[in-house]
Amino acid sequence: MAADNPIIHSKKLWDGRTTAMELHRKLAWKNHPCDGCGAKDVSLRVQTFVLLSDMSLDTRLAIEFQVSIKKLNLARLAGGQAVRTGVQHACPRCAPALERAAARGPSYAIVDFDRGPGEDKPVIQVVGG
Repeated sequence: MAADNPIIHSKKLWDGRTTAMELHRKLAWKNHPCDGCGAKDVSLRVQTFVLLSDMSLDTRLAIEFQVSIKKLNLARLAGGQAVRTGVQHACPRCAPALERAAARGPSYAIVDFDRGPGEDKPVIQVVGG
């Protein structure tokens, strides 16, 4: 059992078969490898969006044409409709470099950091008496 799943001291789901992060990695990120080094233990996904209202008229018309022929999907954000311009995945070793690169992007870009369900914390149970 330990050889199949090297993670110890974490709360496991379904009778110890998987952790919350492993499940999130499989279902939400489709087991995507790290874009920096190719590692399989991805812990961060960064998506970059640009609002349609921040684009020039020519670019906006081209985007709306792509949407009308169903080649592109728009995301609905709090600021309005947006186009996803990039998606990057990173392992724990490459995550700081990806965070720095995302912070250096243009000021009009909206960056979404998805770190998954959070770190697994050991569960300490005390028997009441």
